[in-house]
Amino acid sequence: MNGKSLLPLVWLFCGFCACSSPPSGEIRKPSQPHWKKELLATAFQAATSFPLDPHIKNRSRDQEKVVDVCLKTGLYDLALHWIPKIKNWRQGSAYADLAFFLLRGDARDLRSKIPLFLHKARKIAEEARRSPNSQEWRVGRILAKIARAELLLGRKEAAQGLAKSLPPSEAGIVQLAQARNLKPEELRKHLESLGKNSSLEDFEEGRTAMALLGEAYRRFFRDKGMREFLEKQAQKSFHGLPLDLRLKAIFSMADVALRQGNKKAAHRLVQWAGQKIKGIHLLAEHQIPLLARLAALRGRMGEREGAEQGLELCLSLFRKSRKRIINVFRAEVLLPVAEAYFQLGKHEQAVGVYEKALQEAWVNPNSRPRADDLVRICCSLVLNGCKPSPRLGQNLKAAQKGLGDPW
Repeated sequence: MNGKSLLPLVWLFCGFCACSSPPSGEIRKPSQPHWKKELLATAFQAATSFPLDPHIKNRSRDQEKVVDVCLKTGLYDLALHWIPKIKNWRQGSAYADLAFFLLRGDARDLRSKIPLFLHKARKIAEEARRSPNSQEWRVGRILAKIARAELLLGRKEAAQGLAKSLPPSEAGIVQLAQARNLKPEELRKHLESLGKNSSLEDFEEGRTAMALLGEAYRRFFRDKGMREFLEKQAQKSFHGLPLDLRLKAIFSMADVALRQGNKKAAHRLVQWAGQKIKGIHLLAEHQIPLLARLAALRGRMGEREGAEQGLELCLSLFRKSRKRIINVFRAEVLLPVAEAYFQLGKHEQAVGVYEKALQEAWVNPNSRPRADDLVRICCSLVLNGCKPSPRLGQNLKAAQKGLGDPW
């Protein structure tokens, strides 16, 4: 059975709040509890269980996912320990990410090694370029992340030189980094231009545009005029983009508004998103993650009863539609529901949904989709700070040890 990831509509919302990039500037990460390190170790072992031949793509992608969570939670030593175990071009991507996070973080003991990490990333990019199986976007991904780090180092010319050779699918990484330094009037003009571009239908370009909206909303939230402009852009422009990309920006903005203590702004955004979701027909595997995300936001707005009813609806929809959802997608559909329950302070219910996700992951007899889901579940628990029950923790470890033929 194919373990291919669910359509972008689902994975964009799995753990979105916790997975979103932190604000620019130096980031100070608190020390992480041991249980998080154990879960990440289980996830990395699951990813490394894939045989290199013929599953190097799945293996490396999942390994990089775990490293990414390490970086987002400040576990830089773990990331540094695991990156060399990635056996394809994604190792270079991970080294460039490590340099970027160190530049924004507080791990001063590792900052002296940033030039080394960028050198390793460049070397791997060149090796990937010379490979007989070379693909432009893979090399571009590494170079874009190097350019992003160069911008933080103040080496604009070096970053611009790298950016010139990037394919459109990867240019957004640099564009987003550059936009963080634009003045309000410059950013307004740029977004107006993007919003009028009716041909803006490329997924990566669209995702960049929506990320720009979210980043601008965070930066200029206290500027009422700019805030209202950005909300209008997200709601009334970019009609050529898929709805899921636009909703991602709306959810990001609502999260910012709540963090700023502005429930009125959050309510406007959540209400618009809710109306959009109700106004179109969606398959259950697409609808459930969206409804779960809405419920989490409503709970944070103080609408706890409605939020809990929304999550009950999600579980009801899952039960009714379960047989129509392909089994390799079921666990991923449930994760946003578990995350939302935890954000509402319902730890027991959250753990119960995580347990259900693990059970669904093991319906398929093949280890490839099982390993993918096991990595997702462990990463979701860590990013959301949801400590598993002893039983769930034991089951996750047992699941990892049970991976093997058939893949």
